[in-house]
Amino acid sequence: FGFRMSVICLGPVCIPISAIIPAILLLLNGIWRWFQVRIGKKAVESKDAESKDADKAEVVSTKDKGQLRQRKAFKGGVTKIHDSDEWEAKHREASADGRLVIVDFGAKWCKPCREIAPYFEELSHKFTDTLFLSADVDEVEDIAAECDVSSFLPLFRLFRDKKELGTVTGARKEKLEELLASHQ
Repeated sequence: FGFRMSVICLGPVCIPISAIIPAILLLLNGIWRWFQVRIGKKAVESKDAESKDADKAEVVSTKDKGQLRQRKAFKGGVTKIHDSDEWEAKHREASADGRLVIVDFGAKWCKPCREIAPYFEELSHKFTDTLFLSADVDEVEDIAAECDVSSFLPLFRLFRDKKELGTVTGARKEKLEELLASHQ
């Protein structure tokens, strides 16, 4: 017949050249979905949604020396910071409530950061009057620069009214808990 179709053969499989781009796109789509599940992007998004509710407060009445007092009782939990606006809002919120703020500066690639994260979460339920924040230094470089975060990770900084009260460098559980307890 005179018509010849150009093909690329890989072993026993031959693909028409006109089908190469759609085949590559299909393959990339499958790889992207695999990465989303493997890396846990969906799990991270749902955890971030949960953490937004973590620092909501309820008013609790207590009797102190015969007087009825009301104060806010906070739930524990760690809130992930994504940008400078969120950083500023959380500090304003904590200042208005008279709360301390502790920030875990870490990175996804940092093994000690990942290892201490569950303990940091645990502490957030023990010290509920402190606002626990987590910031990935690769994601919020401007905040990391503002707080003078160097190459030593994880780095924990404690603030009151945006003034630094103390620092713990490295995944040192005892020092972290001591820092929190000493400023309560």
